[in-house]
Amino acid sequence: AFHLAGEPFSEIEGYVHRIETGDHPPIYCTPYAIPESQVQFVKSELDRMVAEGICRPSDSPWSSPILVVSKKDEHGEKVRPRLIKTLLSKLAGKSYFSKLDMYSGFWHIGVCKEHISKTSFTTPYGIFEYLRLPFGLVGAPASFMRMVNSVFADLLCEMDSNGDVCLAAYMDDLLISSRTWTDHLSHLTRVFERCLEKGVRLKPSKCYFGLSEIDYVGYRVSREGISPDPKK
Repeated sequence: AFHLAGEPFSEIEGYVHRIETGDHPPIYCTPYAIPESQVQFVKSELDRMVAEGICRPSDSPWSSPILVVSKKDEHGEKVRPRLIKTLLSKLAGKSYFSKLDMYSGFWHIGVCKEHISKTSFTTPYGIFEYLRLPFGLVGAPASFMRMVNSVFADLLCEMDSNGDVCLAAYMDDLLISSRTWTDHLSHLTRVFERCLEKGVRLKPSKCYFGLSEIDYVGYRVSREGISPDPKK
């Protein structure tokens, strides 16, 4: 289930993002200037994305300018208070926590073949188009969460022998929580089996296992309770 850098990975079957534009003619936007300090970074990222099957060179009449943004704000939205309450309710009374990070989560979803040309973007190295769901599309977060909620549907709502739900999910963060260590190992096994079955890839450097406390959606969670994240 872990992804290795440069390794191609298959999109999850049954989930395709569509970009409906009706009969609107292609839109071409003038490229932005890229600071010299970021040019090499852009080149290395393009090489990586092409190698992993995320994008490819394009001759599309559509084109958007490339914009390099901070990784920290990639989701482009804040967590709604009601959703926070629902997520945290699954963690109350738990003693062991593991967090799994989906590797470039949006890229698990393919773009409808007829709409791929609409994702094209201009770089100093030519025009490219996405084969997988880009981060910057308005409907991308909703499409991604529909996929996550479907792939892990039973684990997100099914109760174990203690009457607990073991999995919470927000965007590309999967949080497994359990009352006992034995239960935690069992819950982790089920989640990993599902990842392998569906082709979900995880980023090893951002996965944490068997913690007694963890920071999640702006809160610090432990066996002692839930409190605001002191770093926020």
